[in-house]
Amino acid sequence: MKKLNSHPKRENKGLYKPYAVIKPYTISLTINDEHKTHITLQSKINDFRFAKNKEDALKQLEAENHYSSKSTSYINYIIKYLNDELDKVTAEDVDLQFTEMEEVKEINKKDLVKLEEKMIGRDC
Repeated sequence: MKKLNSHPKRENKGLYKPYAVIKPYTISLTINDEHKTHITLQSKINDFRFAKNKEDALKQLEAENHYSSKSTSYINYIIKYLNDELDKVTAEDVDLQFTEMEEVKEINKKDLVKLEEKMIGRDC
């Protein structure tokens, strides 16, 4: 019986070269609260491909991006990463900027009580 080699011979040795790939991405999500809170994150994925040349690597990425954007696997990976990492974020890590003109309106006592209850609940 012929023994199978765990490392098959490479007939096209040197045909494919490794290429580093940096894939910047933006992910946006909306929290369905009363304000429709919108979050946009920008980051990048560091990866690599084996290809004949740079153009071949770019074509691989083009095909992958086409299918990955329709798949939930990257999205689920990013959500898991956020769940794991957001617990480590402190107020000192955050840059808060007010981006629009404030809105000021008078409220009645009933609405003030509701607002106070809501704000007290957030501080817990």
